Amino acid sequence: MRNHAVTRMEVEDNELDYVNLVRMADWQVLEVPVYKLGVVPNLNCARYARLVSFDLFGKEFNAGDAWNLRYHNETYPVVDFEKQYWKGEINPGDLAGIRRRASNYKDYLDEIGSAVPYTHAAVFLGEDIRNDMRFAEQIGARSEPVTLNQIISRGDVIVEVIKPRNVTTAPVNKAKV
Repeated sequence: MRNHAVTRMEVEDNELDYVNLVRMADWQVLEVPVYKLGVVPNLNCARYARLVSFDLFGKEFNAGDAWNLRYHNETYPVVDFEKQYWKGEINPGDLAGIRRRASNYKDYLDEIGSAVPYTHAAVFLGEDIRNDMRFAEQIGARSEPVTLNQIISRGDVIVEVIKPRNVTTAPVNKAKV
């Protein structure tokens, strides 16, 4: 098991709807936030993933729709997520660009006019107590932690890992990390 620093989330009470608790491999309990509608609107998975990454891991990403994050942050192709994690190429707080089988955005074009390689973003939380790779995601209005196996079993594919690059926008959430 790899160790990783997980800071306790500290956001304003009026921004949270509730938290989901996830016991990580290092036995820490991670409080995964579910934000109120005014903080993260429905159908805004990229904003949700960016805020969770900032609130839990202190990572700031440039904003954009899931399919445009690749142009404003560092991206790396995913061939085998678990192997890349164990090699240290993927870390908690990184975002995952996911091609969703059931997405309504599959036929969209990205900001440079290319077909989108993925339509969904989730934040990687790390390895949980059962040695499952855990993510936090928002699909529609539902925000929840999921495992890599759940992502794969619904027919979705992680295409890229997204890491922060020279943030050019002010942080959306003023959380203390």
